[in-house]
Amino acid sequence: MLPACNRSPIDRVRSASGGAVGTVTSATTFVVFSSELRTGGGAFEYPGGDNQTLSFEDRSDPLSNRSIRYFWNGQPATSVPGLSGSDGSFAGFTMMHTISESQYAGTPGRNLSAHAYSKITFYARGVLSSSTSLKIEGADDPTMATPISCMTLSSDGSFDECGANGDAPGDRRILNGGWQPYTLRIYSQSSLTSVKDFFKATFVYHFHLGSIPQPPGQGGTVYIDQIQYEQ
Repeated sequence: MLPACNRSPIDRVRSASGGAVGTVTSATTFVVFSSELRTGGGAFEYPGGDNQTLSFEDRSDPLSNRSIRYFWNGQPATSVPGLSGSDGSFAGFTMMHTISESQYAGTPGRNLSAHAYSKITFYARGVLSSSTSLKIEGADDPTMATPISCMTLSSDGSFDECGANGDAPGDRRILNGGWQPYTLRIYSQSSLTSVKDFFKATFVYHFHLGSIPQPPGQGGTVYIDQIQYEQ
């Protein structure tokens, strides 16, 4: 899946309370999101910005002052014919190491290896439509052939979107309407030497897998809060 951005993300990731700070809060913790995006970078949707909404300002029921709300209606996330995802098979977003997507490819990733983080913790709640799952990834250095921290959330815990494209074997978990804690294992410290994607969430619609096109799915809504790297 090749990411593509439809707009500059900065206005949507900085809160009115100050904006991203991009600092390790202690020797044992690096906060990605708590009330606001704190990595010093931005975020973008892929494969395009159609038929999805990403907000870092949700106040409906946050654990901190604000939570992330990500919605996809199941329709194609890009209108570019032939581009991966233009069939409505997936839609996602990533929290990246740079402010703008145009800087993403040419800017070295963030080195987080000095603190020997072993896991990424976060809270999530939400609703997924039939045959739709949510793939969660973190600690990704795309230049390294190291296992990517990966987990699949679904309404019954039956789907596994991990184990391919360098991802680690998948951890299957259930997503429902109540806040639940989740933990992503960091498999290799070498994956932390040049991190370009701190945290990724991808809706995947399963009925598009196969030779016969299926009607579009209904997508889903997920709320995410308190994301941090820990030792």
